[in-house]
Amino acid sequence: MKTKPGLVLTLFALSSAVLIVFTYFVTSGQETQAAAGTAEVYMLPGTHTTSYYYINFPGTSLVRSIRNYDINGNFLGYVVSAAPTGFIGEIYIMTAFDPSGNIRGLEIVRHTETAGMGAVIEEDWFKEQFVGRSVLLTGVHGASAPHEIDMAAMATVSIEAVLRGVNEAMVYLGFADGANLPAPSDAVSSATPETDDDTSATPETDDDTSATPETDDDTSATPENSG
Repeated sequence: MKTKPGLVLTLFALSSAVLIVFTYFVTSGQETQAAAGTAEVYMLPGTHTTSYYYINFPGTSLVRSIRNYDINGNFLGYVVSAAPTGFIGEIYIMTAFDPSGNIRGLEIVRHTETAGMGAVIEEDWFKEQFVGRSVLLTGVHGASAPHEIDMAAMATVSIEAVLRGVNEAMVYLGFADGANLPAPSDAVSSATPETDDDTSATPETDDDTSATPETDDDTSATPENSG
């Protein structure tokens, strides 16, 4: 019995499509992990070694906490990753804190927000606002107070998502009281703060794999509104 050439081509095309899709999802996750791994080091200069602690608090966007140490074992601070939901999808962020709770840096590792609108979160002027802050932050237009971050038109949802992730990290580490955080962030108020003298703890296992950032090829979303 002869196999029809058309059937062979169809099967080959389907197999290729499945392989492409599988490869995309695998490498997408690898790219995010590689980017995050680099940020964990340069966000706290002098980092030589790190220890990882996976966070599993339902109702929050927190993913994991990383403790950074220099070559002599001195504690440099924390880098906390979170994946709050923005206007289109999850926004994978990393916030660095010194041992006193001051923000040393904010990185937007991956997002799918709308270009020219929510994507403003990856711009330097926005991220630099967080450096040096040590209190729970609120987004406002024309920010001037220590707890205020300047909002941008047509990016309200995206910016509020980033603020949620940063504030949840601050509360988790014990640098702020989470009683005033809006839902679902108030779920972290009962979390036990990490301390820098416990280096023997075994990282928790994270059963929730939904925090993996979304891929950035979704351009079909409706533009954000400023309300």
